[in-house]
Amino acid sequence: MKTLGQLAEFIDAVVSGDRSIVITGTGSIFQGAAPGSITFIDDPSLLASAEKTSAAAIIVPLGIEKSSKALLISENPKAAFARISALFAQRPLCTFDISPLASIHETASVGIQASIHPYAVISENVSLGNESIIGPGVFIGKNSIIGSCCEIHANAVIEDHTIIGNNVIIHGGSVIGADGFGFVTAPGGHIKMPQLGNVVIEDDVEIFANVTIARGTAGSTVIGSGSKLGDAVHIGHNAVIGRNCILVAQVVVGGSSKLGSNVTLAGKAGITDHVSIGNNVTLSACSIALKDIDDNSFFSGHPAMDHKKDYRIKAAIRRTPELLKKVADLERKMKVLEERLKDI
Repeated sequence: MKTLGQLAEFIDAVVSGDRSIVITGTGSIFQGAAPGSITFIDDPSLLASAEKTSAAAIIVPLGIEKSSKALLISENPKAAFARISALFAQRPLCTFDISPLASIHETASVGIQASIHPYAVISENVSLGNESIIGPGVFIGKNSIIGSCCEIHANAVIEDHTIIGNNVIIHGGSVIGADGFGFVTAPGGHIKMPQLGNVVIEDDVEIFANVTIARGTAGSTVIGSGSKLGDAVHIGHNAVIGRNCILVAQVVVGGSSKLGSNVTLAGKAGITDHVSIGNNVTLSACSIALKDIDDNSFFSGHPAMDHKKDYRIKAAIRRTPELLKKVADLERKMKVLEERLKDI
């Protein structure tokens, strides 16, 4: 529990109302925020709806100063709500205990207040940081390093030599460090290229369910700090994802491709092998980047191109039936004229 005044200091907001109100949790204006909770709006037109809930206080944008409820006035209400929600959230699977049903190699190092659940396997020479959580059925391969305050959820696989920073969350079913899809075609078949590298995941990364990240053929596949990878994303071997990137569900990044910082790849977007994407680039849903993209670009389409150009092309394509009809009409008229000219 926190007072409204304490929360204001935490998110650097201004209080309008009673600073001593005790807040016990967070709630949504659309699902009936409970008594004692705090909710938020980022659109002033929603204030009346928020006031009808049982919430004890509302986080509001600049410009709203009066209400029937206590207010926290913030430049970014949604971000403020997210930070406050994190204060009340409990870490899942946090037990500060090691299950006797877990398999931990005698050479592994386990930090203080770690939580290790049944049937987890921690292999030889693994280093696990303080307060990290290893869920049921997780496999961690030999010589891997996992930082502090990480969460690795049920049935995730962390292959050998993987390096994971601090405050990393990996959701269930993800596989980190499996072999990259590398073959050399020769007479008689395909020769497997040994994948001898590893995966490096920097601090504050979150990887959602069923993501696959291939180890480098030689060297590392890297996920930069603060990046977030949605469900069923695939990262090819030796790819480098920059800092604070957002990869939405089912994105595919080909091997040896490189993304700069603050890149957003919308759902089902794809990057082919050996492509470089600059900083602050957005690639829209289902787009396929076949060549390099410069900084500060917004691309879409297949193949991906500047979004405005792609929009004009798509607009022209939508007119194709109309244009075909006009061409057919012109052909009929031309044929009539040709017949008349024969009679002259």
